[in-house]
Amino acid sequence: LINSSVSHNAGGGIRNQGGLTLLNTIVTGNTAVSSGGGIGNSGVLSVVDSTVDRNVTSASGGGISNSGVLTVASSTVSRNFALTSGGGIDNRGELSLIGSIIVDNVASSTDGGGIYNSDGQAMIEASTIGGNTAHSGGGIASSGTLTLANSTVAGNNGFEVGGGIVNRGAMTIIDSTVSGNGQS
Repeated sequence: LINSSVSHNAGGGIRNQGGLTLLNTIVTGNTAVSSGGGIGNSGVLSVVDSTVDRNVTSASGGGISNSGVLTVASSTVSRNFALTSGGGIDNRGELSLIGSIIVDNVASSTDGGGIYNSDGQAMIEASTIGGNTAHSGGGIASSGTLTLANSTVAGNNGFEVGGGIVNRGAMTIIDSTVSGNGQS
């Protein structure tokens, strides 16, 4: 999908089980009862120079739910809502987040307002994760393998614990800033 818009669909915006690239595309205003309000991916997905904004799910992955291979580069994932985990991105596969912004997402009842990495592998590089809210892990919650490099996790909020990051797996932080996160 190039220079496109996927908006206001019930059942989620996109369900990918094959290979898909979004380039300069907006995914907005979609709703799903199952995971992946904006995008549900179990294949190979690249999101480049794109925006995933204001999508809603009553399950996990308000913006994107991933159980495949996901690359998000030079993109924004913002203002998405998940009733359970992963307001912005719910990752259960392989995630590469490069030069992107994850901002103002909400996971209402569980983990990972910005990103929930459940038993997956997540590499976050040169990215900003801010203004996200969750029960725990306002910015990031991880039970899998997480690498955070040259990135900022700031201004996130956890209702119970971990305004910035809640880690229950293996985590490596390289040249990154985690600051100004809170608990309400």
